[in-house]
Amino acid sequence: MIVGLLSDPYLRTVVGHAARPDEDVVYDPILASAALEWGFPRLVIHSGVRAFTFDGPRSDLPVLALDRALMRSWEVDRLGLEVPAPRLDYLTGPSSQRYGPAGVRRVLGGPDVG
Repeated sequence: MIVGLLSDPYLRTVVGHAARPDEDVVYDPILASAALEWGFPRLVIHSGVRAFTFDGPRSDLPVLALDRALMRSWEVDRLGLEVPAPRLDYLTGPSSQRYGPAGVRRVLGGPDVG
């Protein structure tokens, strides 16, 4: 079980997709409180600046705090990755070098512009 103390619908969707197929994700604060009390979750995720504190049966409960600085650094890392070439350019690259762009367009049935 993952407890997601999140208000952002995008983050909720991401956490839901990241969970295992047989794993529950709890967003409701009342259910989250009960789950924490009984020690069910394997992870607590919360957003915002305030620190998460909990006195419960599990002191080793991992907590992921998603603050704006952390999410901004992830976005910078994501935008820094090299984007792969579009699929058609990748597939026609060797043919374009051999027959030229106009020859490839003729074979694929596209307009002959060059």
